[in-house]
Amino acid sequence: EWPGDLAGLLEPMLHTVPRPRPGHLFHPKVWVLRFIDGDGAAAYRCIVASRNLTPDRSWDVLLRLHGDPSITRVNPDNHGLIALVESLPDLAGAALPEVRANAIRELGA
Repeated sequence: EWPGDLAGLLEPMLHTVPRPRPGHLFHPKVWVLRFIDGDGAAAYRCIVASRNLTPDRSWDVLLRLHGDPSITRVNPDNHGLIALVESLPDLAGAALPEVRANAIRELGA
């Protein structure tokens, strides 16, 4: 049954972004994740999906980028992705708690 338990878990992590201007859309579903292992090493994943979180069974387009700083150096050409991640707290439709906003900006650093 929709919404399931997963939707309740995700709810505090989802932030709406209003349209930048009338007649224009900002519609990607962007997930930026940091995974920390037991030794404190981090790995990062960025996922951009084309579909809303619904029980719909339609096809989805998905881009997945994965980075492990211990084996990969930062690509300086990623400045657009870095700028997007750092700007996300300011794009949110409602003000985020400062701790959360800073954690999101830190993902882009």
